[in-house]
Amino acid sequence: MGPGVRTHWFSSLLIVATLGGAFGCGGAQPTPSAPESELPQEPKSPATAEPEVAQKPPSATPAFEEPEPALAKASEPSAPPLPRGTKVLHVGDSFAGALGLPLGKMFEEAGVGSVLKFTDASYLTDWAWDGNLQKHIWKYNPDLVLITLGANELEIQDPESRGKTIKKMIEAIGDRPCVWIAIPLWAGPKNGLLDVIARNVSPCLFLDTNQLMDVENMPRIRDGIHPTESARKQWAEVVLHWLKAHREDGAERPWALRP
Repeated sequence: MGPGVRTHWFSSLLIVATLGGAFGCGGAQPTPSAPESELPQEPKSPATAEPEVAQKPPSATPAFEEPEPALAKASEPSAPPLPRGTKVLHVGDSFAGALGLPLGKMFEEAGVGSVLKFTDASYLTDWAWDGNLQKHIWKYNPDLVLITLGANELEIQDPESRGKTIKKMIEAIGDRPCVWIAIPLWAGPKNGLLDVIARNVSPCLFLDTNQLMDVENMPRIRDGIHPTESARKQWAEVVLHWLKAHREDGAERPWALRP
């Protein structure tokens, strides 16, 4: 390489260096300054995110506002009170007695009258055909009827034959709201009677205790069948919660229930 070429190359380097110095003051600094300006903001943004969301109108933050009404509906304080001054009639076998005593106390505490009529070792056929159910309906004129029955017929050979019997009981209740509360099954014979009841109970509703509670681990008394006192109270609480959730507040009938 000749002297002239080296001089030209050196001059070029001087020009590039000069231009680089002129433009480098503004162009080289953003590279380190951008992270420096962003890094302090990163830990601040999570801390300021929540107050900003809280200050925005609900329509601007649907992702945060939508779950709140759902939680409010499910919470106990927001549930409408039970219709004070109404009356509930509860009939059935010994399981009606086991459930009805604590449930009746809960009704009374809420200002709802409670009438419990149960007969140990009674059958669907007894309640359907001996006329006592109809007498209780006439005497007490309840706003809601609860039935807990069937524990003594889990071993009959033909549970389907009880369909007509069940319909007879529902006919005696008439058009008033009613709920058939299934007994909590235990380790023993299961002939499908509860399924027969569920299919024939309309227009009453069927509350399947066995779907709402862990009946396999339900504490039982010595007979291994009937719930203990604490389990009866828990059962009553589950039933009361179910009734509150299914009651149509503001309906023409105070105990109108939705499926």
